[in-house]
Amino acid sequence: MGLEEVKKDIIEKAVKEVMRINSETEKQVQTIGKAAADHIKAEKEKAKIHFKKEADRLTRIKTAEATSTTEQILLAAKQKLIHEAVEKAKHQLRATDYPVKLLQKAQAELDVARVYCNPHDAKHIKGIEVVTRDLDGGIIAENKDGTVSVDYSYTTLLDVLKGKYLAEIAEVLF
Repeated sequence: MGLEEVKKDIIEKAVKEVMRINSETEKQVQTIGKAAADHIKAEKEKAKIHFKKEADRLTRIKTAEATSTTEQILLAAKQKLIHEAVEKAKHQLRATDYPVKLLQKAQAELDVARVYCNPHDAKHIKGIEVVTRDLDGGIIAENKDGTVSVDYSYTTLLDVLKGKYLAEIAEVLF
């Protein structure tokens, strides 16, 4: 075997070894590439699930906020209507001589010596000391020494009625 043949044999073996290494490297690159692709796909799915959950959570929060705001607006509107109904009732009561009936009711409860009322209602009260005050209407009656009083002002009476019959008032209005 001559030098050329030895050289050729070494080169052939080296080429075969390089081809084998290239083949193994290519297999490893494909395996690593497939693993990386699988990993990326799995991470994408995790991210997709995470973002969907987060989007759902934010949607629930925004929906709850919108519902709360709507309920607050609706409640404010209902309260305004109830307030307007109470004010209308006060106005209608002012157009009557109802303070005389309230005085009779107060006299059944205590020995009335003094009545507080607005100037408009004062003209209906006779035979008792009348002190005018800034009331929406009705009377506040008290005994001679001022230790006992009853508040039959329209504001107080309607507030009591509103508290007692709020559900019924709301049902009629809404």
